[in-house]
This record gives sequence, C-alpha cells and structure tokens, in this order.
Amino acid sequence: MPTPQPPKLQIETDGSSSALIVRLAGELDAGTADQLERALTEVLEPRSLLVLDLHELTFVDSLGLNILFRMREWADANGVTLRAVRAPVHVQRLLALAALDGSLGPFYADAEAALRD
Repeated sequence: MPTPQPPKLQIETDGSSSALIVRLAGELDAGTADQLERALTEVLEPRSLLVLDLHELTFVDSLGLNILFRMREWADANGVTLRAVRAPVHVQRLLALAALDGSLGPFYADAEAALRD
C-alpha cells in the first residue's frame, strides 16, 4: 500500500481578536489555491492586522499570485493592515516579477517582527 503523500500546501492560522497570522508552507498553485481560499473564508473576518507568513512557501504559480493579490484587495477593502513575512529567494523573485512585492511589502523577517511593527 503506498504511503500517503503530505498535502502540497499546509495552512496554519493563529489569531487573536485583533490579529491573524496565516502561515503557508509548500506549493500555492492551481492545485492548492482553492484550499487556501476555503481556509481563508473560514477564518477571515475583519481584524486590525493580517500577517501573511510566506517563509515556507516553496512554489507559487499565476493562480497563487492572484490569490495573494486578492488578499491584499480584501485587506484594503476591510481596513485591515496586511503585513507579509519574506518568502524564500526564488519565490520572492517571482513576487517581484509579478509586481506584488510592492503591494504585499515591505516584507518582515518573521511573524513576530510583523506583529511588533
């Protein structure tokens, strides 16, 4: 019997009444974007701060970039401050090429730094 494969995208949320941290690990792509969207609809409610931790994200495709952009739009529309934790270099380059680094940044070293600022 084959060993079950771990999910391509792991989503962890940690929040309080004023802040929510969403940690992403793995691949955010056409096969996992709906998983993130479903998870976010369960936990996203307007709070003063949303920290998007991308430091364990290994891959992002165009659909994943679109969801990150929509998260920015949602935050802006709801008066939520969105802060992002820097992704690995290869993912960060893709964010820069897609011009998302300007709308998601400035980027923080870790979630704790994003919460403190």
